[in-house]
Amino acid sequence: MNREKIIEMVSKVAPFLFGFKSEDNYLIHDYGYKLLFYDGWNKTEIIGQGGKYNHRIGCSFQKDPRKIAADINRRLLPEYKKDFLSTKREKAKAEEYKTHQLSLLKALAHESGGEITKDYRGWKTGDHDLVASSESIQIRQHKDRYSLELSANFGEALCIVEFLKMSKII
Repeated sequence: MNREKIIEMVSKVAPFLFGFKSEDNYLIHDYGYKLLFYDGWNKTEIIGQGGKYNHRIGCSFQKDPRKIAADINRRLLPEYKKDFLSTKREKAKAEEYKTHQLSLLKALAHESGGEITKDYRGWKTGDHDLVASSESIQIRQHKDRYSLELSANFGEALCIVEFLKMSKII
C-alpha cells in the first residue's frame, strides 16, 4: 500500500477512535499517544510510539476502518497506554529531579559568587554537564554528591583544611 493510501486510511480510522486525530500517517491523541500506520515488507502494522517499547499490531489495511479502530482498541491500546503513561510519569519524575538538582547547583553558584557554566571535562555518563564556578572554586554535581576544586595560596589552603577538620568533614 502506498503512502497516499495509508494517509487516506488513517483519516478514515480517526473518527472511530475517541480523541485521536489524523496527521499524515499518524493518529495523534491530545494526551500524546502517537500511532504510526506503516506498510513494509508485505506487512502492514500500527505502531504505538513514545513508550519504553514500540507496541505494534499487524493489521490488514483492506479492512473496514471501523474494524481497524476496533482492532486498535482491543489489541493495541490497553498495553500501549499503560506503557506510555508509565514512561511519561518516569520522564516527568526525571525532569523534576533534574530541575531540583539544577536549583541546588544554582544556589551553590550564588553562594560562591560564581555562575553556572558548561563542564567540558567529559565526566562519566549520568553526571550533569554543568558546573558552578567562580575565580577560585568549581563545584561539580554528581547525583547527590559534589566535588569541589579550589584554587588557593598556601595560607588559604591551610585555613580551608583547618575549617574542614573543625567541621568534621575530613
